[in-house]
Amino acid sequence: YQTAGRGTKDRSWMATRGNSILMTCFFRFPSSCQTSFVNRNAPNVTKVLALATVKSLQSTLAEAAVGSSSGSHADVKFGIKWPNDVMASGGKIAGILARAVPSPQEGG
Repeated sequence: YQTAGRGTKDRSWMATRGNSILMTCFFRFPSSCQTSFVNRNAPNVTKVLALATVKSLQSTLAEAAVGSSSGSHADVKFGIKWPNDVMASGGKIAGILARAVPSPQEGG
């Protein structure tokens, strides 16, 4: 769960215990990358993570439908409200926040 999360423009984000799936992805651009390269490409991380989230949800729902006779979730439509919201049947179910932070200097 999350009690002090933050979203775009420092908006607060809360998630109650047992009702959310929360995840942190951490990766580092190689230290050889120039700051201008990182700054140009960091926003793409948000888009890639949003697309991956939607694809994962679609796949999971499709697999669940195979084992179910009810088909109750067949009408759920996932999508992205750019730049960082994951939507399900018109409602926001997730927000993606990606930040670029300087890498520590190697050897120091």
